[in-house]
Amino acid sequence: MDDLYMYSRQDSLTPTGYNAMETRQDVRVRRSISETSPEAALPPEPIYRCMAPGPVGFIRRGELDRLIEALRTGAVSEAPIALVGPEGFGKTALAQAACWDSRVRSAFPDGILWASLGEGLEAYGRLARLREIIRWWTRAEPPAFASEAAAGAHLSLLLAGRRVLLVIDGAASAMDLTSFEGLPAGVTLLATARDGAVLPEDATPIAIGPMATPEAVELLRANLPRAFEGTFQALARRLGNWPLLLAIVNRQIREWDVKDRSALESALREVVRALDIVGLDAGFDREDPLARRSAVWRAVAIALRSLASSDRDRLLDLAVFPAEEDIPLAVVRNLWGLGAVEARKLGKRLRDLSLVSLDPWAGTLRLHAVVGGFLLGRRRGELSLLHGRLLDTCRPASGRWADLPAGETYLWRRLAGHLLAAGRSEEFRETLLDLSFLRAKLEATDVHSLIADFGLSTGKDGDLSLVREALRLSAGALGGDPAQLAPQLLGRLLDRRERALQPLLNAARGWRETAWLKPQTASFIRPGAAVSDEDAGAEAPATRRSKAPMAVYGFLAISADGPALRVWDLETSETLNRLEGHTAGVTALALVGTRHALSGARDKTLRLWDLSTGRALRTFEGHKDWISALAVVDTNRALSGASDGTVRLWDLETGETVRTFEGHRHGITALALPDGHRVLTAHRVLSASQDGTLRLWNLETGKSIRTLTGHTGWITALAILSPHRAVSAALDGTLRLWDLDRGEPLAILHLDAPVRTLTAGPDGRTVSAADDSGRMHLLELIEPE
Repeated sequence: MDDLYMYSRQDSLTPTGYNAMETRQDVRVRRSISETSPEAALPPEPIYRCMAPGPVGFIRRGELDRLIEALRTGAVSEAPIALVGPEGFGKTALAQAACWDSRVRSAFPDGILWASLGEGLEAYGRLARLREIIRWWTRAEPPAFASEAAAGAHLSLLLAGRRVLLVIDGAASAMDLTSFEGLPAGVTLLATARDGAVLPEDATPIAIGPMATPEAVELLRANLPRAFEGTFQALARRLGNWPLLLAIVNRQIREWDVKDRSALESALREVVRALDIVGLDAGFDREDPLARRSAVWRAVAIALRSLASSDRDRLLDLAVFPAEEDIPLAVVRNLWGLGAVEARKLGKRLRDLSLVSLDPWAGTLRLHAVVGGFLLGRRRGELSLLHGRLLDTCRPASGRWADLPAGETYLWRRLAGHLLAAGRSEEFRETLLDLSFLRAKLEATDVHSLIADFGLSTGKDGDLSLVREALRLSAGALGGDPAQLAPQLLGRLLDRRERALQPLLNAARGWRETAWLKPQTASFIRPGAAVSDEDAGAEAPATRRSKAPMAVYGFLAISADGPALRVWDLETSETLNRLEGHTAGVTALALVGTRHALSGARDKTLRLWDLSTGRALRTFEGHKDWISALAVVDTNRALSGASDGTVRLWDLETGETVRTFEGHRHGITALALPDGHRVLTAHRVLSASQDGTLRLWNLETGKSIRTLTGHTGWITALAILSPHRAVSAALDGTLRLWDLDRGEPLAILHLDAPVRTLTAGPDGRTVSAADDSGRMHLLELIEPE
């Protein structure tokens, strides 16, 4: 984030960022803005959704009114607006002040969203910021997204019909803003950037330069006695009216414990003398980035003189951390070798010198980009050792990075980078090929952060590239369920023979923490394979890839042929008989013993056939829509499900309905008997429906025992593994393993395309599935030991 000197982050937002009631920050920000702009004071509204940090201590600038007017106009025209200028010139502070102005809030009554970006942000980082916005807006964990575009589209849907200001702070490349293209009407984009070339063509730029001299003087003498106006003006001009330099020098003057005019005169004299020593004079070119950086570094060098040598070294050690990112003080104090109290004291001391930003409420420290550059320059030859020292002080007692506490979010996100920066490439590689680490990181962060770790070495290590691509293909599954890691890796990499991958795959094979469906072959889309729209999991219409029903017994097969049935000899492929009688296409088929077949059709009827004669023995009528599923209970009873949403139990001898099962909201898609085809024990039936639910029924009473929910699409197939376990498939592209006794899902397996058929193996531990893309999956039920 730019310009941290313009406000104090110790006055932070509520933990959720949602101002459901007036907080201390509301009061302080309102007071701060009222003092500098009485006409813009915020009304005491109890609720306003503002994600932007508050600019406490903001020095009012002329550009603020220009920005507010542009935003009010932009709220109507919806054209993007941008604050453009070099680092340290106050872009962030101006954007924050505008977000807390009542005129802007009136123009955007539905709220203000905020995302802080920064230099070198990769696709993962941008996606993470999008997810933060969505999480804040919905106050719920966002879905996993395969790309920034998908996340941006989701955000656009959420904001449709709302009048919202979206602030993108620190856009460093055109890609940083691409994800926010296509925002719905009513949403205005405000960006801050150092380079106007990254902005959209239709953006309205507002150039941010040095402060006007009166404004610069106000910042330079903040919290100091009012005297020596001419000296302050000359000093402000010497510092180029540059806010970052002004803030640093202001802190240096205040270091002298100025309480009266005499002390202030002495402090000013000493500060001017220090500027002379480091060679910081008014002649530096503010338009030259190198000259600006040199000027700041010289000012930082003056600030360093105020620190004891040990504290100076500790400040320089912060070069190991990325600039403009919140670093937990707990991690910093490990590097410093200090206790919690001492580390907090030093953090406050560095903040008072404008060298860092400190948020004591969140327990984080942040470096300004320019200050971070200074530290890097001073520690460049020691960085590898510094990274190593940080890793050694943060390593879990077990020695395994997989055992990092879940709350160490910084280390989870940045560990891989620190390992490489420390020259520990082999440890980096071993860590990313450790299943326990991958699983733990998924729990602590998300799949996109994990993929980003592999991206640090993509193209240099073939083994890591394969795992990275497997994770990318599995992102949709892993984003919502880290338990998918083992099956997804096996389904995509099980056929690989690279030696380095075998420990990872062996660990996946042996994973037994929960019940799951283990792929027996690499039947998922594999790294390097072309991915079609079908493979991406697009939901198919109900009639897509539908196949004629078929039943097989011994060397005979029965199949649907429009409204008729054909009986085939499997040895000779000859038609033995053709059964006619239905007036519309046959849609369901089942064998009853060895001599009879039961068919259901679009004519809403069922027919019982004698296979030896080809005659229809009887017709069953009662359903109000076409028959979609059949299950034979025994030689005397059968079940049918129909698109009318009901299940019927039939007496095959009389052709009458024994009872009707009602409860599904949409059509029945599959039926199964958890207790098998046994006369004495077949007392339950499991039904699946287009409404995305399964129901377990008491066969003898017709009462619903329980409803099984979780699928988000039509359920297409069922397989019974045992009286206690069943597997269902749906158009949402998942298989679910169910505990029928409790009605709870034990495991979910995400596939690359919806499954249409499921077949349980005779051992009750395997199931085969055929998906819409023509792939066959052989899966094994694994349960904890």
